[in-house]
Amino acid sequence: MNDKILMVDDDQNALEGYKRLLSKRFNLETALCAEEGLKCLCEKGPYAVVVSDQRMPRIDGVEFLSRVCTVAPLTVRMMLSGKAELDDAIDAVNEGNIFRFLKKPCPVDKLTKALEAAIQQHKLMTVERDMVENTLRGGISILTDILSMVSPLAFGRSVRVRHLSRKIAQAVDCKDIPQLEIAALLSQIGCVIVPEEVLLRAYNGENLSLEEQLMLDEHPQIGSSLLTKIPRLETVSFIVKHQHARYDQLKELLKDDDEELIQSMQILKLALDYDHLEMTEKVSGSFAWPVLMNRMKKGWYQSQVVMAFKEIIEKDEQEVRHVTAIKSSNFLEQRMIILEDLMSQNGDLIVGKGYHVTEALRRRLSNLEKRVPLRYPIMVSLEN
Repeated sequence: MNDKILMVDDDQNALEGYKRLLSKRFNLETALCAEEGLKCLCEKGPYAVVVSDQRMPRIDGVEFLSRVCTVAPLTVRMMLSGKAELDDAIDAVNEGNIFRFLKKPCPVDKLTKALEAAIQQHKLMTVERDMVENTLRGGISILTDILSMVSPLAFGRSVRVRHLSRKIAQAVDCKDIPQLEIAALLSQIGCVIVPEEVLLRAYNGENLSLEEQLMLDEHPQIGSSLLTKIPRLETVSFIVKHQHARYDQLKELLKDDDEELIQSMQILKLALDYDHLEMTEKVSGSFAWPVLMNRMKKGWYQSQVVMAFKEIIEKDEQEVRHVTAIKSSNFLEQRMIILEDLMSQNGDLIVGKGYHVTEALRRRLSNLEKRVPLRYPIMVSLEN
């Protein structure tokens, strides 16, 4: 486990003293100013602990540790000051979120104990983060597995939308692609309340009764309600709830407070709408462009997102797609994309088109084929 310590001070003699007194006990590195310290964080990090002097030129200790908190939130921060004024201590705690505030000159035994406590704190924070992230990944996996079993149609759509959202996000340099992918994958989780036959007719562009349409329209709210019960998915829950909100509506809803969130939600909105055009109107590629442009002019989409999507469409249409027919799951390989719905002989949907083949899917189909006849061949392509 990482136990590196970075000491930052504009006094070369002080740094040499730290090395002499602490290097045998700790994995210690030093930096002669805040700028050098930030460079070390980027090039040599992560560090378990960063210790900074307060009085430094250009960037003082409070501002430096505040930046450390932003770029490396799990790094434990400590401050040393030769003139430990009350205001310095208050600023350090409030802005730098420090673990310890020590006064110079600090006795070696006191500094040693503080560093040991800081390393232990970093270990606790890291373990807690890993536990939460593993729990979160497990919860997301369970939800998507349930959706795939209860509603293969909705799950197939969520997989297609996630793939397209990722491509658009990469094109516009989206800042939080993992969060967007989670939102896309869980965007259809509320469809567990919608009967599969209703979804099938909706996806085929057929008219629904008023009751059926209301049921379908309710799925984002249902999905959001499910996700609010999972820690750290609050923003994903918000995105899922407002997945159909237009650009002009988002600008009013969020008041420009979070342009990055607006962009993520716009990417998902565009991916969902394009998938809907493909399903209901059989319009895809450049043929969908006039529809999307017209909607953008009406305030549906952010222009940057639409133009990035246009480039993706043009690139995809220029690329040669390797398409083939397969006769059983034995011929499926990872990186393949299923181009048409795989049905059972009884007409039940098994896997929706657009699904990206995984080892888990291949094994599931292999086991299913032993009990249920499936309609082969189906067309697949190799993912670019």
